[in-house]
Amino acid sequence: KKNFSQDLFLRLPDGTIVPLASDVSSSSKANRFLPKVNLQYDFSDGVSTYAQYSRGFKSGGANLPGGGGELLGAAGIYRPEVLDAFEIGLKTQTDDRRLTANFAGFYYDYNDLQVTITRPPAVTLVQNAPATIYGLEGEVKFRVNDAFTIDASANWLHARFRDFLSIDDARPALGQINLDGMQLPHAPNFSGSIGAQYRAEFSSGFLSSLTLRADASYRSKTVLRYFGQPQDVQKSYELVDLSATLGALDDKVRLRVFVNNVTDQLYRQNATYLVTGAYYGNYARPRTWGTQLSVDF
Repeated sequence: KKNFSQDLFLRLPDGTIVPLASDVSSSSKANRFLPKVNLQYDFSDGVSTYAQYSRGFKSGGANLPGGGGELLGAAGIYRPEVLDAFEIGLKTQTDDRRLTANFAGFYYDYNDLQVTITRPPAVTLVQNAPATIYGLEGEVKFRVNDAFTIDASANWLHARFRDFLSIDDARPALGQINLDGMQLPHAPNFSGSIGAQYRAEFSSGFLSSLTLRADASYRSKTVLRYFGQPQDVQKSYELVDLSATLGALDDKVRLRVFVNNVTDQLYRQNATYLVTGAYYGNYARPRTWGTQLSVDF
């Protein structure tokens, strides 16, 4: 149970502060039973399958009032979020442990998913939206020999709103927009990665090992702001990271040299509509290189 008490003031152009509301009370209360059931069957020491159901819960809360106080009191309360999650999977590993492969399929049913958007000028608004997410994911790791390892992962995702109405401040004349079937933010339809690592062990002396690592990843079109307009979307992009780590004194001392985002991809991590009529976005790091020194005592 959460209790809220809010005051609302108006600042006039001459700096005078006028109280509009005082000690407006509201509350949010919820009780949920959260079960989890997991069944597993082992075909052998290296092959098993499982099925799982669980329920998740996130408590509700209160939005801050807007400039006109439209979210004051009970009007600003957003409801708790409840998730029913279903998952089935297969885990495998060869007897020599050279190959590991895991696969899973899942279905998430969200009731009152809490989604966040920035309302001009700078108010964060939490809204409730039903949503459905389902997909497939897999990961494979193959040890070619004692020195060389390859790993890869892939994720196919279908994440959509259901019966969700919201106002786009960039297009207020449209009023409430029906976002049923629209893609959820930060939930691309496909993402994947592949990596390779080579580790050379030195038999004796000051130097212990040399590890070379390369990673490449891909992410399809990603919605950053859930109205899905061109300004709200980050197009697909790929990233490449490289690193080399030199170990000494039985790897108690490690010197790592790295280059991230080798191809210098320019991509946004979020998008916000501002009261000025412009869009604002935070960009991820460009090509970045550096060194790291680690010492274990």
